Amino acid sequence: MVINQELRKKIISDENYLKIKLLFNYKVPASYMTIRPDDVFLVSYPKSGNTWLRFIIGNLISDKEVDFNNFNSIIPDIYTSYKNNIKKLPSPRIIKSHEQYTRRYPKVIYIYRDPRDVSVSYYFWMKKYRPDFNQTMDSFIKSFIDGSCLPYGRWDEHVDKWMNSPLAINNKILLLEYESLKKDPFHSVKKISDFLNLSSTNQKINESIELSDFKYMKKLEKTQQKTSDYFKKSDKSIKFVRSGKSEWQKYFNEDLKNNFKDKFGSLLIKLNYETNNDW
Repeated sequence: MVINQELRKKIISDENYLKIKLLFNYKVPASYMTIRPDDVFLVSYPKSGNTWLRFIIGNLISDKEVDFNNFNSIIPDIYTSYKNNIKKLPSPRIIKSHEQYTRRYPKVIYIYRDPRDVSVSYYFWMKKYRPDFNQTMDSFIKSFIDGSCLPYGRWDEHVDKWMNSPLAINNKILLLEYESLKKDPFHSVKKISDFLNLSSTNQKINESIELSDFKYMKKLEKTQQKTSDYFKKSDKSIKFVRSGKSEWQKYFNEDLKNNFKDKFGSLLIKLNYETNNDW
């Protein structure tokens, strides 16, 4: 192919522009950031309560009320933030991630949830944020079970590797169960505060819980869905903040149950979501 002179100039210009962007960290993804020794990462398999956790912790550490317009600037997401923006944050930074186990993270709060509810929640997230998504719930959950629907691997491998990571030896990981956080938020948030060395008062803990309550977050979504970038490219007829309740029973047929038992049955029992495989 013959490249004319004008096109050649444009290609060189575009390449130089990209180099300049990289040089000045302009819109370079946050996943390429330099990790500091005192960084804390909020890690989870997707749809396990990470956004809710960001609201709770954001309200613990910030003087301003957290909402969908500002929460990414308080606790940034490595997938939607830029390297240069995170670089400007003072230490200790708290950063959201869904990555599989990595030695790079010095300190981690890991939240996990019943994978049956995770799969249902993720199905509705896909319908909300992916215009070309056309899978049925049944087919999506089957792809969730084998780990083919996400870039983060299978749920059981993700959870198991983080739970049994070397971080536990030095008390550098706090394991949180979504359901326990929901059932007894005060004691769970107190653990978070202690883990982060925040010395939060009981009043501050209760305030962070109230300002991160599902009903309150629903109101924020309703008032901010037209202004927040978080909802800009989404189907606004599908709610992001849904019930927060366990609802997998409404959607699982016997085939899905059996598939879940085959892949995740032993871990469900280990995590006390079930006592046996007769569910």
